[in-house]
Amino acid sequence: MGVYMAINIRETIDTRGLIPVFGYPQLRAELPRVRVTLHTDNLAQAQGEDALARDWLVAMGKHVGIRETRPTFDLLVTPARSSQGTAWSSPHALATYDVEHIPISLQRFYGLSLNPNWEEMRDPNEPSAPLVDAKIHQALERHLFVTLDQSVLNLALNPRPEGNVFVLTPHEAQHYIDLCLKAHEKYHIRTNYTANRSVYYWQRLWNLVPAFQAAWPYTVYGAADSLPDSAPIMDFMQALYARLIGQMQACDRIGWLRYGIPTSDARDEMLNQLNYFFMLATGVFDSLAWLAYHRFGFRISSPQGVTLRAERRSGRENPLFRQLDTAAPDLASFFRDRQQQERIGLFYAPRDAIQHRLVLTGAHFNSGQAISL
Repeated sequence: MGVYMAINIRETIDTRGLIPVFGYPQLRAELPRVRVTLHTDNLAQAQGEDALARDWLVAMGKHVGIRETRPTFDLLVTPARSSQGTAWSSPHALATYDVEHIPISLQRFYGLSLNPNWEEMRDPNEPSAPLVDAKIHQALERHLFVTLDQSVLNLALNPRPEGNVFVLTPHEAQHYIDLCLKAHEKYHIRTNYTANRSVYYWQRLWNLVPAFQAAWPYTVYGAADSLPDSAPIMDFMQALYARLIGQMQACDRIGWLRYGIPTSDARDEMLNQLNYFFMLATGVFDSLAWLAYHRFGFRISSPQGVTLRAERRSGRENPLFRQLDTAAPDLASFFRDRQQQERIGLFYAPRDAIQHRLVLTGAHFNSGQAISL
């Protein structure tokens, strides 16, 4: 039992059968400090979703939680060289590079690049101001450089002797930081409000699937008066809820692992999550089919007939669709639509292979040859 060996569980359970919260050691790894640099002049011009993501990064970089002494991550901005950059960055009072820590090899170019006319003055073989900022960011061993400047984004694409810069657009950076926080059990519903894992995904489901939010109270409070098979409907609504939550969690885990160092362990976990995702996806379709079955009081002789897949054996029509045509023609038309059936089939094909034949596998390199594992 490890660290729990000293705890006599039988004596700590109270008369109601509850295990007390206090008395158990809380082992929790400290959240790693991601060191983010925002490209000031460039991001001052951001628009749309990138502007919203930029402001989210600033808010998160300044927020300090109730039980924390430092902001969520270490945030710096590059010096403003334009009036637009100054107008954007000044009200935020964000820190920039500490000049004393800039490597001597870059100090000359750094000083020259602060001139607003540097781009017109510089020699073609001298670095532009954005590249100077990126080089300083890299020399200071900061982690993530955020910009919309294509010349800097290209640094991540071409192998370089000194190493590539990890650079993302604001929208990509917001997604990355969010995944990083969740990977370390920090669930932000808003920039200034965190919740536990269950509440976070419950809130996210409510926001992403508003139709579920509308159906839930009808299922709970309208069951006795309006629904013919209220108990099965509630069961399948709960199953639908669990499957949608599981899909979101699997997507988040895969999304985070793709940013890590490619190892066999990371590959295995990504594939396990992907196999699980396909099983959950078809489970969502099955939940919807059974919800329709109980909602309209259908009677189908075989459970295999309760499906959203239109394809049947030659000459056999989907019995669920046949009854939906009368009970809910608009819903039947929606499910019969060719594009909807293509989307449904997209998930059932790999699911059938995973369930009955082969699971999805990865590959690794051995002596220059890719070998399936």
